[in-house]
Amino acid sequence: MARISSKKPLIGLDSVYKHYLDKVKYNPKEYDEKRDKPVHRASMGGRCHKLQKYHTDTMEIDIKQEDGTIVKQTVRRFEPKPLDYNTKKIFRIGELTHGELQEAFKWLIDDANADKDYYELRMEQKVTIVLFGLEIDGHYDAVLINHKTKTITVYDIKTMNPRAFSFFKKAPTSKLGYNIQLGSYVIDIKREFPDYDITVVLSAVSKDNSEILEVCLDEDSLIEDANNYYKMLATSMKMDINQIIPVQHPFSPMENWECNYCNYNHICTSPKITMK
Repeated sequence: MARISSKKPLIGLDSVYKHYLDKVKYNPKEYDEKRDKPVHRASMGGRCHKLQKYHTDTMEIDIKQEDGTIVKQTVRRFEPKPLDYNTKKIFRIGELTHGELQEAFKWLIDDANADKDYYELRMEQKVTIVLFGLEIDGHYDAVLINHKTKTITVYDIKTMNPRAFSFFKKAPTSKLGYNIQLGSYVIDIKREFPDYDITVVLSAVSKDNSEILEVCLDEDSLIEDANNYYKMLATSMKMDINQIIPVQHPFSPMENWECNYCNYNHICTSPKITMK
């Protein structure tokens, strides 16, 4: 029977992967601009209002140029915690799954569709909308358009751990944040294609066994969820950060665990925080 050795590898695989994520996938040039741009992100829909304020609040500072002149620069007032290694690994799993499914769309349309000339496939396309004075950025996972039939399907892909996937099976419409995110996308698509019929698909992929579960959601209800959330959020964003109480409706996180995993819990005073 094999025995555990006391020897150590020249370089541990965990160290190799950490270096890869730090250097290639999540270095400032490749990632931080997208993550930390001080606008509301569609993927943050439904989140705590105080978190949204932390993420978008800015201030002007004086920057001295090489020639001695002073220019004003807008910077973020609050800095989030850097992503830890475990979070980077989780994100990477999602990126790999998204990439494979998006590539599969291309193959299917090219290989098995007689009407492929009428199709337009958009993947990871940036979306920017303005609701109640708030700028909201997002990126579609995949949008498939048939210009002949004037039909559109919006796909949003969520990779989930086994526990989250089981909850999704029982109540696929219960995650308000997903609904708000999709509602933001539908608002943008309707603006561009007002006379097209839209189908919205929320797809969950289990990280445990790659099981896929798809649910079609009503686009009008998604738009309503997005409008309701951002209308309240617009009021909160006019307040001072210290006036927004994270445990008081409508400022509370939608899930109790959010405070513990918030990128700003190192500076927030929420009593729900039990670990940082």
